[in-house]
Amino acid sequence: MKTARNFPYVFKLPKFKNQWEATEWCTRQFGRRWSVVDNRAGVWCCFWLGTRDPGGYEWLFLNEQDAILFALKWARFDNNSL
Repeated sequence: MKTARNFPYVFKLPKFKNQWEATEWCTRQFGRRWSVVDNRAGVWCCFWLGTRDPGGYEWLFLNEQDAILFALKWARFDNNSL
């Protein structure tokens, strides 16, 4: 059984303006997101970090290539993080 803990590639990103666009992009690129209820074959998922970080989301990927594509498309870098 695949659970969120089985996704080895994780990005924690702040909520950003294009959040839903990123979700739609992932669906087009990688298929329907993983769901414990109806899609355990999914290779990606996204969770709100809740009270730990109300403004953040965790994007999880099963495959390294998918994670890299996501990072190249959606991760935001500023000069201080390099």
